[in-house]
Amino acid sequence: MPDPDKEQNLKKNPHSTPDIGVGARYQEVFVDLVSMKACLHSRHSQYVLDPRFHNMLTEEDRAFKEQMFGFLNTLTPEATRSPAFETLKNHLREYGYDERYNERQQFVNSLKRHRKPSSDKPTASFSPPPSPPPPSTTTTSPKMPFPTPTFGHVFVANNSVCDMYCDAFLCPCDIGSSTLHGDVRTRVPAGTIHTQFRRRLRDEREAFFKEIYPTNSRSDLVAENNVLGEVGFQSWKVSKEEHLDLLRTTVTSYLSSTLKLLRDKNVKPLAYRKRYLLALPVLGTGFGNAGDITGEVLKMLLAECCEAVKVNDDLDVCIVCADQGSFTHCMSVRRKMMKADGSLWPSFDVLSNERWKQAKDLAILAARGELSLFVGAGTSIASGGLSWIALLKKIESDFRTPKLWDGRAGLTGVELLVADDLEELCEKEEDKNGKKLSLKKRIVELTDRPFPSLLMCLLASLRTKATITQNYDTQAETALQNVNISQREGKLSVIPYKPIKGAKSWVLKMHGCVTAVDDIVITSSDFETFESSKMKALQGLVQSQLMTSHILIVGFSMNDPNYLRIIAEVRAALEGVEAAEFSFS
Repeated sequence: MPDPDKEQNLKKNPHSTPDIGVGARYQEVFVDLVSMKACLHSRHSQYVLDPRFHNMLTEEDRAFKEQMFGFLNTLTPEATRSPAFETLKNHLREYGYDERYNERQQFVNSLKRHRKPSSDKPTASFSPPPSPPPPSTTTTSPKMPFPTPTFGHVFVANNSVCDMYCDAFLCPCDIGSSTLHGDVRTRVPAGTIHTQFRRRLRDEREAFFKEIYPTNSRSDLVAENNVLGEVGFQSWKVSKEEHLDLLRTTVTSYLSSTLKLLRDKNVKPLAYRKRYLLALPVLGTGFGNAGDITGEVLKMLLAECCEAVKVNDDLDVCIVCADQGSFTHCMSVRRKMMKADGSLWPSFDVLSNERWKQAKDLAILAARGELSLFVGAGTSIASGGLSWIALLKKIESDFRTPKLWDGRAGLTGVELLVADDLEELCEKEEDKNGKKLSLKKRIVELTDRPFPSLLMCLLASLRTKATITQNYDTQAETALQNVNISQREGKLSVIPYKPIKGAKSWVLKMHGCVTAVDDIVITSSDFETFESSKMKALQGLVQSQLMTSHILIVGFSMNDPNYLRIIAEVRAALEGVEAAEFSFS
């Protein structure tokens, strides 16, 4: 992962260390740029045949669509049974002509038939959106040792808005009405994304599920401080313009009300961030009956979110798309907006020309399917997690003031030595709270963070086939499974715990998982067992990726022992191979 130039930073201030939150956001902005370029490189036309975006097509794209469907309609039944036709259909899926095309087409046509006609005359007046809060006051901070994105940013991701680790998200669901039967309210909120979110919490995070859904009914989402907005309207009652105005009111109300709530309660941004991160879906385009104007909704969302981050210096926003068509079209619209007004995404300007070139190169590799991910603890730190060293220090601090690091600075493998001592300490003594747990069980308690960070969601949006991680948490799996969540299209193979043949993508858990405590690799004996056990065979997958694809390494410090170990393995694997044929970011 391209990080700020270390040598240049040290020249400016040799005693400084990059701020964790700033460094993470630098990576988020960079990966967001890579994701946009990857979309525009190979998938810029993925929405052309999707009926939801017909209104936004150029004349050339409309001509292509019309002639392509004209050709398909001339095929005889015998021709459609040809293997060649199946190959053609596989290609057309990339442009929006998939198994659910007819369903989407009927839905959009129904909305169009009943849509209230637009009028040149002034429409009925609507309540104007509330004025955004004034910019928060900030003090001048010392100059960072590397370029810092000092402006709010509007990110775009392909994931589940409910699962992303953020300060607040707009929940896409139908709350409906509720009925009181005795002391129990019925009518549980509905909606594809929200339902999958509830089901995952109920099955995997029971305690958290009960905290969010204490009554498991509609009343859980109408609490005092929840921000609600209407997105569903009968298309025969509102024109396209009126519908967009109503959705715009919901968006601006959500952003301004949520910001006010966080500020009034003096809540600090999560996970070392300098700004609040608010997430929202492509609202109203499902059963909110705005599916026929999805393209216009995306354009409106981008414009309103850009305006919000411009006038609020403590705000970042992420538009979370639930399918590839919406994601690709959103990226296309964003690029056009950037060309028309270069000031809309000022955070990109922080990236040097070299970083822009690297983003382009990585985007091409991702578009060709030649990019693999190797993610470290940094992707989890962005969701409140801990680095390996911080994790060990936190565990020791539960017993006493950390002292296992004293006198060991510069020793090779010092982290393993500390882990060995901690394992013995955990086995023999109780912590300050009188609790006695093994080292690995303590690690599970501290690293079991279910919601993927923005950085991990942005990386998942690249849709790489292979992801390798040494993290113990399940954030990589969750983020990868949530890509195209509304379509529920592909299965993810989690190796070695849930291997699935024929899966579209896979993630390799090299050092164990919170779901398999005994497999966690942390001490010297664990590494010795790892090197001599069947787990060693999994390194063959890593070696294969090193030889056949470009590896994007994200979330490792340049002096991280795990990172250094990876580099050593890479060099050993490539011994005798022309170095120019391989590169690492």
